[in-house]
Amino acid sequence: MPLRIAKRFTALNAVTLFSVAITAAIVGVYFIFDFYLCSVSRELMGSWLQSEAVAIQEGNLLTSITKNQRVLLSSQFVKGVALFDISASPPMRLIEVGQRIEPVSSKSVNSEKIQVVGAGFFNKQSIYRIPNKPDLLLVFDVESGFLQKFFFATVASLLLFIIILFGSIKAVQRREFWKREEFLKQALNDFIEQEQPSNLVEERLPFLVQWWKEKKAESERAKRHAIENESKILLGELAARVAHDIRSPLNTINAVTAALKNIPENNEKLLKGAIQRIRDIANGIGDQNKQILALEMSRNVGRVAIAIETETALLFPILESIVSEKRAQHQGKDLEIELDVAPAGYSLFAKVNELELRRTLANLIENAVEAVGSGGRVQIGLSQNYDSVLIDIKDNGKGISQDLLPRIGEKGFSFGKEHGSGLGVYYAKETVRSWGGRLEITSQDGVGTSIMIVLSVQPPPSWFAQSVQLSKGSTVVILDDDPTIHAAWQERMKEIAGDLSVQHFFDPQSALSWFVQNREKLGKYCILSDYELRARGTSGLDVIERLGVNHQDVLLVTSAFEDKSVRSRCNGLKIKILPKPALAHTPIGLV
Repeated sequence: MPLRIAKRFTALNAVTLFSVAITAAIVGVYFIFDFYLCSVSRELMGSWLQSEAVAIQEGNLLTSITKNQRVLLSSQFVKGVALFDISASPPMRLIEVGQRIEPVSSKSVNSEKIQVVGAGFFNKQSIYRIPNKPDLLLVFDVESGFLQKFFFATVASLLLFIIILFGSIKAVQRREFWKREEFLKQALNDFIEQEQPSNLVEERLPFLVQWWKEKKAESERAKRHAIENESKILLGELAARVAHDIRSPLNTINAVTAALKNIPENNEKLLKGAIQRIRDIANGIGDQNKQILALEMSRNVGRVAIAIETETALLFPILESIVSEKRAQHQGKDLEIELDVAPAGYSLFAKVNELELRRTLANLIENAVEAVGSGGRVQIGLSQNYDSVLIDIKDNGKGISQDLLPRIGEKGFSFGKEHGSGLGVYYAKETVRSWGGRLEITSQDGVGTSIMIVLSVQPPPSWFAQSVQLSKGSTVVILDDDPTIHAAWQERMKEIAGDLSVQHFFDPQSALSWFVQNREKLGKYCILSDYELRARGTSGLDVIERLGVNHQDVLLVTSAFEDKSVRSRCNGLKIKILPKPALAHTPIGLV
């Protein structure tokens, strides 16, 4: 059925479908940014109120705002702060710092509860009624210029993509038309020149030319029809795949944003990952469409092999992020989604395309979830068998009968899904095969199904830290703005016996000041630093460069290990990277 529908597509219809998908993605991005700004607004005011609770109780709120106005406005989000006396009409400003804030309505503001209202495009106002003085309203004006610029840049890029796509298709059609006209003229000249004698040519030319034109036109129509059919099929397949793949990340966005009022760090990470997947899918549309255009130009009606760029990737974080995404998507259901990683699995690398691997895993896990239903279990395993990586997706669902099992993975064949397209397993099989691997499916009717991806093990790249080695009696300096990471390191330090001094820092300035003051009396030391710090304009690598320490005394512990620019800087500084997802499982010892 999908292929019969796809054959009716024209180039304009395909562009329209892509436009609808991209518009849906833009709307999703806008609402995510809006939810994020609401959460930031509430968190900023809540943190400040908590820190100034004593001053508020003592009635020193005006003094506190005056003294801390520089701190309040140092945030990249807070643009202004005002305190209103709403007993007067109109409300009177008692104090105002930063940009001007218009008086707000106080009817719906509850005591001791922060309320966030919209004040413009990516602009929010956090409002709080002082408990012991209900006539006083505290207002924070929160705005993000970065979110505005990023959103408009995204919209402009996607619109430019649609314009270029449509223009490219029209340009190819014009070139094809003129190429056919030139070919016809040249063929007619060759035909006339070969006819002998000239008198006979003149006598028979009208009939011969008419016969030649009819045959040539028939041949051209057949070729053009074949090219158009193949192009429509490829465009239809591509559109169907986009519709199939975009469903999973969009469902995750809807599930997370619907369930949460304040967005914690882990859920924020999931949202960012889902947005990135939508963006990557849109980019993939453009790359594959170029090959469709090339097909029309070359008149090659055969199967087009789409080349996918691969790189050596660490597999565990990819599986962990997809499993976290699926747990968030299906939270509240009576369903277990487990990740079982063998001890050696945390440092396994394989040569894959990360985007395609994430897409493949998401589709296969979603198939398993749909197969088990309520009360089921889906288990994702990662292990090594000699020189092979094994990614195993098992479910205890209804299984597949032995007579249908050989057909699983055929293009267009779907089993047990009401609206199945028969594309998910097919593309997974072809993708894994393009990486030199294989996909094995075993199933038992009424027991469950197992899908195993087998890939070749690749040696770890030079940037990867396979272990953490600390010197006896040394000082360990931990720099990270996440308290949970400090707690994780504290637990890891308990695993080794040794006279270690551990220093914890949550911001770069404190770490720099302490290191400068104590550097001369420090003996052996090791710095375990995050890359993404909340201090604006300062990263962990910036701190390391300013300290001028030896590379063997530093380890960058970050979730941004996939960022090529981070890897490039670490290679230049000869610093190893420890991915944060593997922190709890990387071997640690004393030397």
